[in-house]
Amino acid sequence: MSETSPQQKKRRNARSHKAILDATVKLLGSNGYIDFSIEKVAGEAYVGNPSSALVTATLFLRPLIARLSGFDMPDMWAGAVLTADLSANGDRENYLRGRYALRQGRVDVAISARQDSGLTGVFADANCLVKRVANAPAQKAGDKVTILPL
Repeated sequence: MSETSPQQKKRRNARSHKAILDATVKLLGSNGYIDFSIEKVAGEAYVGNPSSALVTATLFLRPLIARLSGFDMPDMWAGAVLTADLSANGDRENYLRGRYALRQGRVDVAISARQDSGLTGVFADANCLVKRVANAPAQKAGDKVTILPL
């Protein structure tokens, strides 16, 4: 079995994003903003990995829906402190599912142990996404990261 090249991963991700956005346009037009949800868009797009589809929908659909509704989407990204060590990231940007909590005046974030993009339960239990830039080095508990509350 051959390994997926970085170029193939980028093409696959671009297709997933396009599928999500195309499905959004289709659903918005056919439903006139009524009974609209990210889950319906992810289902309509037929993206192979449900959690990846939900992450993509969160990153792109939330601002799109706000803009189409006449609202400006506020910058929701925030800083948080890791509660455990985090290994180095690979050659593409990732969004890890996690749970943040306010403890002793600071925002702590615990990364979900299982990040498989086919696991919707992990996404359902998460209350934030932790942004990891491409080739990010390993981080220790107590280091700052960037999160997007869900």
